[in-house]
Amino acid sequence: MKKELLRKLFHVLFGLFIIFTIWFFGTSDAFIGLSILTLIGIMIGISIRKGAKYPLLQKIIFTVERDHEKHFPGKAAITFFLSACVLLFFFKGQPQIIFAAILVATLADTAAALIGKKFGKIKIIKNKTLEGTLAFFVVSVFCIGLFYNLQIAMFCAIFASIIEPLPWDDNWSVPFAVALALKLIPGI
Repeated sequence: MKKELLRKLFHVLFGLFIIFTIWFFGTSDAFIGLSILTLIGIMIGISIRKGAKYPLLQKIIFTVERDHEKHFPGKAAITFFLSACVLLFFFKGQPQIIFAAILVATLADTAAALIGKKFGKIKIIKNKTLEGTLAFFVVSVFCIGLFYNLQIAMFCAIFASIIEPLPWDDNWSVPFAVALALKLIPGI
């Protein structure tokens, strides 16, 4: 549980960094800045894989990454930043959609992991639990509800809660499920 707490702390910090970057710089400049950071992350990951040494960075990466992610150092963070860049590209004129999607990917995903690991008893798919999925739903409603009404928030949270436990990388699937659900609602 300690490793998951540390992992999710970084997840929340990265998510908040992305949100504040968009908030302060706007979608166009944030897209450029986050794209550059993503490329730097990819280059660092490749160089570590090829034997380069970055002692402090490697210690952090290998402490917080899951075993299946260690084949490409920094994969989770890179994927998270890359998904934000793709959202910024496709929804640049709709910052509320981007904020809602990234907040859900940041906070609801964290709640699902921590509640699921601590209290999860009812397995639904692989290592995902009903308790974690319910936590994901509740936090998703809150996150989306910051930008949209309760009915829209619940609809999108249900859609994202169905997608989240599937065996896909949730750094991709969650923000795109939220953004797609919001995009499909007429008038948004």
